[in-house]
Amino acid sequence: MIGRPVASWVRFSLGLDLCASAGRSWLAAVQLLLTGLDTEHSLVRDSASYREQLELLVIDSLLRAQWHDHSDELHEERPPVRPRTVKRVVDALERAPEEPWSLPQMAQVAAVSTRRLQQGFREHLGMSPSVYLRTLRLDRVHRDLLAGADSVTDVAYRWGFTHLGRFAVAYRERFGQAPSETLRHGTG
Repeated sequence: MIGRPVASWVRFSLGLDLCASAGRSWLAAVQLLLTGLDTEHSLVRDSASYREQLELLVIDSLLRAQWHDHSDELHEERPPVRPRTVKRVVDALERAPEEPWSLPQMAQVAAVSTRRLQQGFREHLGMSPSVYLRTLRLDRVHRDLLAGADSVTDVAYRWGFTHLGRFAVAYRERFGQAPSETLRHGTG
């Protein structure tokens, strides 16, 4: 919830105000869980995934309702975390941007439809998955050219660009110069 692992116990202050809005919300979550556990053939008793979701609700609402040693960090404004579907694909693309990724393959990694994957990328990264991949590849090419590695053609092919004309146009749009200029001036 705070964007990083917590290595120690969470220390709560004593006394949760159950009359305050946050305290009432936590109590309602606990009562929902307890009612389900007390009722025969309820979703809580019959469905482990439903029970786990309610347990997470109880924990989440407690962490938000009661002051603890991470409260300040929890309540500070931060950019939203990318959803797991987008993160899975971003991680896979960053591990192997040179692979010939197709949109269906990316969607398979995320375990969502291609349409949902595209929506997620637009919502959270402001671009489509293919634009993200092209940008990632261009950045890798740029890094290699600055280091003076190989020829422009070899570097472009290494990072998955198969159409050199489109590659050169995209490179110039991103970096404001031709790839050969970057190679020529990179190490100097």
